[in-house]
Amino acid sequence: MILGRAISVVLVALAGSLSVCMGQTAGWVRGTVADSLTLEQIPGAVVEILDTSGATASYELTAEDGSFLFGDVVQGEHILKVSILGYRTRTVAFGKGPAGVDLGKILLSGEAIMLESAVHSDQAIRSSQSGDTLSYNAAAYKVMTGADSESLISKMPGISVNDSGVEANGRDVRKVMIDGQEYFGDDVLTALKNIPADMIRQIEVINKLSDQAELTGVDDGNSYTAINIVTRPEARDGALAGRMYGGYGLPDKYIAGANLNYFGKEQSASLLAMGNNISRYNFASEDIVGASAVSDVGSDKSFKVKPLPGISSVQSAGANYSNKWFSGSYFFSRIRNRNESFNDKMTYLGGDRKQFTDSRSDFNALNYNHRFTSKISLSPAPAHSLIIRPVLDIQDLGDGREQRSHQENLLSDGSAKFLREKLNINNNDRFAVRAGGSLSYRYRFPKRGRTLVISASGNYYKNNYDNTSDQYTFRTESGLFDPEEADNYSSQYRDRLTEQLYGSGGVTYTDRIGKRSRLSAEYRFSANRSYGENIVRLLDKALGDYFPEPDIRQSSINSSRFITHTAGLRYNYAFRKISLTVFGGYQNTGFRGVYTMPSGGESRRGFSNFIYNVVANVPFDQENSLRLDARSRTVNPSVNTLQSVVNLANTSNIRAGNPDVDPSYIHEVGLRYIHTDRDAGSTLSVSLNYTGSSNYLCDSLVIDSPDFEVADGVLLGEGNQYVKPVNLGGYSKFYGKMTFGFPLKPLRCNMNLTSAVTLSSLPGMINADKVPVHRNWYSLGARIDSNISENLDFSVGYSGRFTQNEYSGRFGKVNNNFLTQDATAKVKWVFWLGFSVTAATNYRQYRSIDGRYNDELVLCDLYVGKRLFRDGLGEVSIGVNDILDQGIHRYSHSISASGTSDTVNSGIGRYFSIQFVYHLRTYRN
Repeated sequence: MILGRAISVVLVALAGSLSVCMGQTAGWVRGTVADSLTLEQIPGAVVEILDTSGATASYELTAEDGSFLFGDVVQGEHILKVSILGYRTRTVAFGKGPAGVDLGKILLSGEAIMLESAVHSDQAIRSSQSGDTLSYNAAAYKVMTGADSESLISKMPGISVNDSGVEANGRDVRKVMIDGQEYFGDDVLTALKNIPADMIRQIEVINKLSDQAELTGVDDGNSYTAINIVTRPEARDGALAGRMYGGYGLPDKYIAGANLNYFGKEQSASLLAMGNNISRYNFASEDIVGASAVSDVGSDKSFKVKPLPGISSVQSAGANYSNKWFSGSYFFSRIRNRNESFNDKMTYLGGDRKQFTDSRSDFNALNYNHRFTSKISLSPAPAHSLIIRPVLDIQDLGDGREQRSHQENLLSDGSAKFLREKLNINNNDRFAVRAGGSLSYRYRFPKRGRTLVISASGNYYKNNYDNTSDQYTFRTESGLFDPEEADNYSSQYRDRLTEQLYGSGGVTYTDRIGKRSRLSAEYRFSANRSYGENIVRLLDKALGDYFPEPDIRQSSINSSRFITHTAGLRYNYAFRKISLTVFGGYQNTGFRGVYTMPSGGESRRGFSNFIYNVVANVPFDQENSLRLDARSRTVNPSVNTLQSVVNLANTSNIRAGNPDVDPSYIHEVGLRYIHTDRDAGSTLSVSLNYTGSSNYLCDSLVIDSPDFEVADGVLLGEGNQYVKPVNLGGYSKFYGKMTFGFPLKPLRCNMNLTSAVTLSSLPGMINADKVPVHRNWYSLGARIDSNISENLDFSVGYSGRFTQNEYSGRFGKVNNNFLTQDATAKVKWVFWLGFSVTAATNYRQYRSIDGRYNDELVLCDLYVGKRLFRDGLGEVSIGVNDILDQGIHRYSHSISASGTSDTVNSGIGRYFSIQFVYHLRTYRN
């Protein structure tokens, strides 16, 4: 009823306004931007329409074919301004009558680029700003022949690349586009690894608006950082670019793969495939089975499967296609993983008492992933626009783990007391599918600035999880872990089903309320229905099979529904390139839960919140810009969190749900400043971010309480812990980062300096006592990249991070501070007759300040090779990875409110190999 009334009100208002706005005189203006010498179209150029005072009325980016279209330009005199890095800015004056205006081809003349002879020209075109877009000139950065775009952008100031992703100016990069078209969906690293550096003319770091904001022209606060790659004209004229590679090593190591890219003026296509057994991941996969994170079907988060610890064999394939109205990508991967790990865990029991658990695990997993994403953009008429985004994810994961553990307590007098030894055998099968998409439609009224946007989205998610768990307990210390000698044996079978159906819809009506202001009325409705079965069957030891009846204490069947209504007003002010957007609204969420097992029941709850959003963009001039983002959001607890069931599968770590928790209400503030000095060729970026919550959803632990009742008739027991979710205040996190990049003229190198600080406070509870955990990071880094020639490429870098961990409770303060250092050096040199030397060294240190551990790792690779073929695009090389064989073990350390954990995982180690690579190019380098 509420949704129906809201839509009726909006439609009546629109019907009343149609007769008024039909008389307004506005129409389209179009044209094409091209190079004055080659006449090639220029994509990614900023086209602005200025009024007579010089203020920006509206702006667009040219499409892949260099075209632009404005659909609501009023009558009168205007100035068109076209700008892009590497070309001189051009302005065109024109008059607008009742009809549309075709400005034809607008030709831009290039700026002189003489990198070898004119150092000042080189510096002047390294980077520039236009509004909130930061552009880098690719010609100002030297990379090796055949290098990919990842190698290129890693040299640019303010951009960092690592195994987990790409960060630009303090924000994670979520998408890569080529000439304005999305490339390989959300997989940033895959996109960068498959785009040749020599086809790039310009790198643009942009603030990409959401689909709805693009249609309304008003920033709704859901923007994200993206990289747009502007290609050279000759590289998109039906050109082919790719790479084929293969290698084999001893003992028994291999890698083989290929990628092929076609770039045309109106469409592009890419294919890639790879196989190896050295833990090389070609692209990221969505974790929708919940192996590495709990997936929420109504969330916008992208849960990527991180590379698993241990040794992985990976087979993968992918494809991407895009044209003017469609872009889509498909990925497939098969990952087999094995890992032998050792873990030392220490748990604080209070006072000077501690519990130590030493364990060894053998883990095997087989993971299949399918992922399809696409974007469809339609504009059948200037007044109508439609964006559709379908998505499909399928994941099939099976894994098994055998864990042997030894537990003892360290008493206050310093003596050790043996508790138990355990053998746990777990086998899991997970299958999950997620299908859905979103749709956004815009109608642009004849009156300038008046739009109606209707949006809808939906997702279906299903996850089947089967688990068998066998646990053997030994009360006598032997270290043999013989199941026949166990003092206690338990086994259970768990069958869990989770289904979620999420749907949302919204209406946004926007109109001008002055020369520089717009006001939007917004309404949004969402519904999230969840159904969960968690059936546990215990072993009937007499029959040797599982009981047909579920164990009521651990089993549950429930369903839940979250229905959310959000209504509010959004005000936007824009003058020249300065913009301010403020949103305030009311959000009401209703929850209904129905519980069938272990006992019948129903609960209803309601939550109301004021939500806000503020976005400000202030480009002071062409060298300085400032952006402010502030918002609030709510995070609903999952259906598993809200169930009142206790999971006894692992008696050492018993977990329970809590139907009384509330959604977390979170505040977020971000500030970003960028300064570019065209004369010095330097770029400075400062990013400050704060997150806080007064009812953060976290864990409450019960430890060292053997008589604590976790369920009817079930006691916690000695040495075990009980975990339950609760809401606590006191969550805060501050993150600041500064990067400064500049050229070292005497060395012909680029220098990038980085500093960062994180100050966080995480609430927690142990034995009903609030135990906040304070985690602070302080880091410094420096990197020098060569900018000499295509035959010599080297980099030297250092990063150090000091970590402080402290938690306070009734037992006092406990500190765990450590230092992490990472020093790298890489070089590739092609010299006489095309012979080459490639070497890399990486030194890593993890050192605890209290001397508890000091792990040092030195990885060295060395290859010698020979360039092949007349153009030098082929190369064969022979060498060794990890000369010192120190990568056979990988270390990790973590801390929580209850203690510390130190883990040693398996690694690849040393191997000798011969490799061949060939780079395909059909365009002129």
